[in-house]
Amino acid sequence: MRSILSARRVRRAGNRPTVTTLEPRMLLSGSPGIVEDAPATSPVSVILQPVASISTGTSSTTTSNNGSLHPLSDVPLLHSDPAAKAKIFLDFGGAPAQSWGTYNASVTPAYDVDGDPTTFSDTELADIQQIWARVSEKYSPFNIDVTTQNPGSFGARQAMHEIIGGDGSWINSSWGGATYVGGFATGQTTSFIFSDNLTDGEPHYVSEAIAHEMGHAFGLQHQSTYSNGVLVDEYNGGTSQSAPIMGNDYYAVRGLWWNGPDILGANDIQNDMAVIASLSNGFGYRPQDHGQTIANADSLNLNGTAVSAQGIIETTADTDTFVFSTGAGAISFEGDVAQYGPMLDLKLTLLNSTGNIVAVQDTASLGETLTQTVPAGTYYIQVASHGSYGDVGQYTLIGTIVPAPQPVAPPTTTPPQVSAQPTPPTNSTPAATTSTSTSTPKSSSTLISLNLNANEMTKHRALLTWDAPDGTVIRIIVQRSTDGSTWKNVGHVSRRTRRMIDHRVPTASTVDYRLVLVNRAGQHITQSIQMMPLTVA
Repeated sequence: MRSILSARRVRRAGNRPTVTTLEPRMLLSGSPGIVEDAPATSPVSVILQPVASISTGTSSTTTSNNGSLHPLSDVPLLHSDPAAKAKIFLDFGGAPAQSWGTYNASVTPAYDVDGDPTTFSDTELADIQQIWARVSEKYSPFNIDVTTQNPGSFGARQAMHEIIGGDGSWINSSWGGATYVGGFATGQTTSFIFSDNLTDGEPHYVSEAIAHEMGHAFGLQHQSTYSNGVLVDEYNGGTSQSAPIMGNDYYAVRGLWWNGPDILGANDIQNDMAVIASLSNGFGYRPQDHGQTIANADSLNLNGTAVSAQGIIETTADTDTFVFSTGAGAISFEGDVAQYGPMLDLKLTLLNSTGNIVAVQDTASLGETLTQTVPAGTYYIQVASHGSYGDVGQYTLIGTIVPAPQPVAPPTTTPPQVSAQPTPPTNSTPAATTSTSTSTPKSSSTLISLNLNANEMTKHRALLTWDAPDGTVIRIIVQRSTDGSTWKNVGHVSRRTRRMIDHRVPTASTVDYRLVLVNRAGQHITQSIQMMPLTVA
């Protein structure tokens, strides 16, 4: 029986870190589950990825404004899909010494970017939130829960334990991580990510390494490139716009699941998503979250003239369909992809009541905005994939419709009843009267203060913090505005989240932030909570 160890490696030169990856595939010796660190003369395949320089600039790992310090137990309990039975546990709190194959893994310190592995700063907790969000996006098409809560059991086909922290010096190499290929199905479910070797824990690189190593755990090989059947690069680097997660996607805008030749040969085509969702892993794709046709369309969440929805495009054939009614006039919809590490390139289609296409928006942008002037009536808005392999993932949909005209009550045919009133004396003065009401008009948008604060960390990076909402809230949408009237979603977080870093603060004299709470029915229970101006240097 043979098992394969997969690892990523990072090297450094002087004070300017350079990143390269190394994945030696090591054969079992002796009993199953024991990995032998074979010498170079034994059958070990070692292929280096290209070396590329990374400028640290004003890295978040060196900022002096890290906020408050928290115990390691303060990691927010995050779940991408709590109902899913299969789990990926992202363990940022460190791990004790343990045996791992033929290795004796020393104590793994907690994830650390400020030099103090005994506590978490506000910045580190925000980085953890971002890493979780990025990995959740990668695995959103599948019926698996990416979580920071220990599931307690790590049996085969149950859960992967991803330990994140330290430099992995015990493995005698500067790897970025190590895992067993196919380990999820065979029970070799502990994996390591050495975040100190990934530009000192930079969230983008850490999350890409996690997604890659988990891909190996689910049975994936490397996506490779060939020329006339001859191997050119074990790690397909794609383009600047997109690259395979199972290749080298560190420097691409999007890291995607891929369908192409793998390291086993030019004619061995690996369909990444089909392998992950295969019976050998046992969890498959995530169940459909919305109706697929006008016959079973879901209603949009409605708040006055504002409509909204959220969902996941699990496959390129997925078409989430929503129904709404509007008055005559201009309506608009904006489809947004995930804030961190989006995979989805979405398309919006507007249909009339009979299912005929009214308008389509499918540009080169990942998200889309559709505006159309329509007669009053019933319509459908569809969110779908652009259609290329790997165009899958999470989305949010917001829009504005026109109020339908209110019907006017017909005049009554019954003449009004008139009662005689005594005639006041001609010299009397009318008495003053007062009108009282015991009812309070209901507002469509309740203002709730969560003590939202925004503090600039470095240029174009802001740390946002807030207090806990009440128990009716299941999700929080963070929005940003540069003019005080047009708002853009910059983050979707769980109700337990208390902080977030906005990494894309625009250049403007003042930037406003607000929070939108979503209740258990998926409705926005407020459209405006609190605005916190942030003056950008």
